[in-house]
Amino acid sequence: MIDHKVKPWLIEVNQSPSFSTDSPLDYTIKKQAIGDTFNLLNSSVEKREHFIKVKKEEVERRIRTGKSTKFIGEDREKMRQEKLKERFAFEEQRMGGFDLIYPSKDEDQNRQYEMFI
Repeated sequence: MIDHKVKPWLIEVNQSPSFSTDSPLDYTIKKQAIGDTFNLLNSSVEKREHFIKVKKEEVERRIRTGKSTKFIGEDREKMRQEKLKERFAFEEQRMGGFDLIYPSKDEDQNRQYEMFI
């Protein structure tokens, strides 16, 4: 990827990354990347179990009552915007060593990235 100063950045996408370590520096970098990733995902066994329980309860309620909450029009868009705001605030608090490059607060930078998408 090339930034606004035409500086190239290597972005690696690896289907099968190696997490073995050959040096103390390699260990430190990979440990931090993995830790930051799990922190950003906010994942845990307890949260997974809670999510599964809540989803099962929702399915059972819909089966019994045939009802589900549906949002339309402005209400739906308002809820979407609120959830996006919550997500970005959550991610911003837990970015660790990651840098957010997209979406950017700089609209010119967003347009440059969007040309590649």
